[in-house]
Amino acid sequence: MDGNFTFENVGDKKLTVSDSQASAVKNQLEMKVTYDMDEKPDIEEIELIFPAGSEETDFAERQNLDEIEFKVDDWSVVKLSKEKYLDLKKRRKEKSADIEPHRWYMYIDETDSESFYHCRLLPSMVWEMKDHIIVDLDMENVVTTAKEGACTVQFLVTDYDGDARKGALEIVKEQNHSVRILDFYPESGSAWEGEQVRLNWFAENAEKLVLYSDGKEKELNKSQTSEMVMVTKSAKYVLKAFNGDQQDSRETTIQVTPLFLGKFAVNYKDEKLIWDVHCGKNIKINNVPTQFASGSAELKNYTEGKAIVLTAEGKNTSVESALYYGTKEQSTDVVHFQKTITFYKNFQILDVSWELYELQTENVAKSVRIVYQDRERNELYDIKGGENLGTTGSWQQILTGTEPSRAGENILVTMYVEPFRDETAKDYTITI
Repeated sequence: MDGNFTFENVGDKKLTVSDSQASAVKNQLEMKVTYDMDEKPDIEEIELIFPAGSEETDFAERQNLDEIEFKVDDWSVVKLSKEKYLDLKKRRKEKSADIEPHRWYMYIDETDSESFYHCRLLPSMVWEMKDHIIVDLDMENVVTTAKEGACTVQFLVTDYDGDARKGALEIVKEQNHSVRILDFYPESGSAWEGEQVRLNWFAENAEKLVLYSDGKEKELNKSQTSEMVMVTKSAKYVLKAFNGDQQDSRETTIQVTPLFLGKFAVNYKDEKLIWDVHCGKNIKINNVPTQFASGSAELKNYTEGKAIVLTAEGKNTSVESALYYGTKEQSTDVVHFQKTITFYKNFQILDVSWELYELQTENVAKSVRIVYQDRERNELYDIKGGENLGTTGSWQQILTGTEPSRAGENILVTMYVEPFRDETAKDYTITI
């Protein structure tokens, strides 16, 4: 080949090093190869060689290299097996006419070296040189947890006569050392007194983690991502992350529920209604008082296709829970559908839970959609945007201004069950 090739980075030539796969940074790089002649060279193969063997010089960890997305010019890139690549290379060399145009063929080779990762590009018969550009290569989703420093990506451009031109580009790997708490949350925002609740978090570059609550502090293992806490009263929890002079913090709150509804469910197999109320008094089921905080009753005492409502009172709080008792047809699909409103002094918490059987009848739920409606404010909310919520799930919403005496009629929750198999199968709507 006559003429000279130029190998260059376009824009930023840095890789941000991830501190862990849990918070992987997906980098994007662009590399360009240009040719100083007007007539395009007859290229057989372009090879890129990435260091992928030693920790000091890794471009990206070997396990992540296959995740890199290659985009060459405006042409699509096709990944091939080794055998297919060698066959195409042979036909390309023989000027075979059946090679598909508008393609860059790529063969990734990790077997010929313990230290390097090879990516070979085979231009199609009709590739064009634009403004002297031979290759404009974008690499996306490049993830590395290798050490900081520099590494070198090698280019090798080979023509049909075996003449090879070499180039090298230096890539600088830097880690963002800013300490950050990405998330901090409890598994449940409410608990009864004496319950243990797990606090979860995601932190980056934290050399020290400290949890603060109720005037006390506890240093945590920086490799942990959760901690169990004993809840004795409503409290705010603050998590602080430190790295040298840098720090970041997040806070969350767990509300103590003196009154707690442990279980309220229909057992279709045993034909029983089951309930378990903690720290409650004046317990009523369908407005009929019961002296038992935990107990069961015959389902025949209740009406199919209707909600069974439990109410109870506690210290400065009360609860109302509506449990759907399905018809015989629905009970083969709907295991559980329940809304519970817990009333505090200044706010309320709405809990919705559901469970459906899978593949039981022709009406089995392909998907379940839950809609929450506040009739008093004429507000309608599609829980999680109406996406397919799956056959088991729960959802929680903080309410304000809902009167206990009118909660049952003002706060409505609707489940839409779609048929699984064919369009003639029945679907149905349940509102509690």
